[in-house]
Amino acid sequence: MRLVIASLIAATSLFGAACSNAAAPGSPEWCKNTPPDKQIEDPTAMGKCLENATK
Repeated sequence: MRLVIASLIAATSLFGAACSNAAAPGSPEWCKNTPPDKQIEDPTAMGKCLENATK
């Protein structure tokens, strides 16, 4: 039982660490790697992408 709980905690920690490395919405990396159909879901970030593209 303890091994199962420890494994779940370890897996959750690793998953959280992997997700935290994602680029912030609106950042140049996010704009480059996120398809336009997904960018539409976040209008503020998409606006930043368009702003950066015109500079």
